[in-house]
Amino acid sequence: MEAAFKDEIYPWNQSLLDKLDDLRIRGVLPHAIALTSKEGWGGAQLLNVVCNLLLGFESNSETSTRASGNLLWIAPEGAVIKIDQIRSVIEFAYKTSRADSYKVIAISEGHLLNVNAANGLLKIVEEPPAGTIVVLETNRWANLPATLRSRLHRFSPDLSISQAKNWLAQAGIELSDQQFAEIGYAPLRAQNHESLGFSGYLDLTGERKVGEIVDQVLAQDTVGWLGNWYRFILGRIALKRDLLEEADLRRVFDFCDELIFSRKEIEYSNSANKRLLVERLIIMWRGLNIDALSKPV
Repeated sequence: MEAAFKDEIYPWNQSLLDKLDDLRIRGVLPHAIALTSKEGWGGAQLLNVVCNLLLGFESNSETSTRASGNLLWIAPEGAVIKIDQIRSVIEFAYKTSRADSYKVIAISEGHLLNVNAANGLLKIVEEPPAGTIVVLETNRWANLPATLRSRLHRFSPDLSISQAKNWLAQAGIELSDQQFAEIGYAPLRAQNHESLGFSGYLDLTGERKVGEIVDQVLAQDTVGWLGNWYRFILGRIALKRDLLEEADLRRVFDFCDELIFSRKEIEYSNSANKRLLVERLIIMWRGLNIDALSKPV
């Protein structure tokens, strides 16, 4: 989950927008575009602004909720994008007339296409009607089927960490290198780094009731928080390697396997019991009881 759309275009997206605008002006835009960013870098805003560019809307308007006969916006229903949604894409592409601008099919979080939906989308990507452009946004490029990746023209913004830190500094947000690393160098998570970063939960996971901690975690971006927990562990191992026995490392890596599994279940399964998965992880973490990991630096 990322910060809500803002009027400001994030600076690391600007060069990509300029490139696409140049292709548009020259009339050589690809008919199937993949916008590949990373979590916490404004991929949702990038998709929004690119659609506005193609449709001739104001750059800061919220396209996903805008009524337009030239736009179809597809987003996951639950944990996936389903074949019925792609059937509506096919109908939109072939059965609606085009006005003066492009017809744009926007697909948010394209990595959540299920197998049937991805196969169905190939029909549009391979043989789109004239003037129709598919714009797929994803921060999980490798999760797309190879057949679909091979037919999309990939565009990625310049994800400069130094530029992101300068942008944060201008907004009055100063993070240490460790804090920035813990949130995955994702600038849009920086404002909430205290709640998203796992280090702020060290005392909580050791002392408070498990149910209270889980309530707090589930009230925010659970998937992002679990990812930051994993990064916290890797960072601590790098800092405290000399204090960890080999047996401790094996236990930690076993825990990391469970952490990654739980994160994937929560992100990709509609049937995942988030509460039980997070509870189990916290109980397992307490059971590790390794000072180099569980005590504040």
